[in-house]
Amino acid sequence: MNTILVPVDFSKSSKNAYLFAGKFAAIRRTGVRVINIKSGSLKTNEPLYFEPNKGREEVLQDRLMRFVSDIPAPAGDAAVQSAIDAAAYTGFSTVGKITQIAREEDAMLIVMGMKGAHDVVEKVLGSVSTGVAQKAHCPVILVPEKAPYRGFDHIVYASNYEAAGEDFLNQIVAFTRLFNSTLHFVHIDLGKQEQFAKAEQKIFDYLFKNGSPDFPFHISKIQAGNAVEGLNQYCKQYPVDLVVLANKHRSKLDNLLGKSTTKRVAMHAEIPLMIYHLD
Repeated sequence: MNTILVPVDFSKSSKNAYLFAGKFAAIRRTGVRVINIKSGSLKTNEPLYFEPNKGREEVLQDRLMRFVSDIPAPAGDAAVQSAIDAAAYTGFSTVGKITQIAREEDAMLIVMGMKGAHDVVEKVLGSVSTGVAQKAHCPVILVPEKAPYRGFDHIVYASNYEAAGEDFLNQIVAFTRLFNSTLHFVHIDLGKQEQFAKAEQKIFDYLFKNGSPDFPFHISKIQAGNAVEGLNQYCKQYPVDLVVLANKHRSKLDNLLGKSTTKRVAMHAEIPLMIYHLD
């Protein structure tokens, strides 16, 4: 099923993710499926809605349909608008339900909102968005609340030797070509010069194996104390539209980005983050 899955919780960040996904779908000419998962646990900060002669599932479905109808059709595209579907579910594990639906429906991509404050995304680890990014079978784009969709002219790929496999590079290059992007391969130098040299050679050999690549690219090395600091540094120097991270063993993202991530992920609030899994 060639569909983009958009889990929402009716927040501003999820509204932005829905708009973002719709514009993305207009380019890919694919459908958007919007879902809401109501956890079985009661949260005191969430209002309860009761309507006569309606069951729980029907009330949730009505609320989701109002959410979708209140937001302008993404990109004003009639074909995409007709391909927008919405469904409400209940479940005790929000992350488990989202990843289950994505796998059962063979979603090509999941787009979710990510809350942030100023230029810092606080307490991301442990959130539903990050849980889905860790466990989903397909790529996941986390969209900050204030991130406008402006295409992907510049894509930053945080590279390392393990993530420089041909299968993954095929995917990221195909994505780059789809959006006519400039691809930035950025290696964060944590003192492992040999690893950078291997990754750089591997990427360079791949790009030129069939002649000169048909898209612009950069291969750079940034010296930093940790991966988060290095990515922030690079994103301040260049007009980055998307940061791509490759997660090899579905390990926690704090292992991917560094232990400091358990407290905060200092990514720029206007830059979406895409997570790919290598296994």
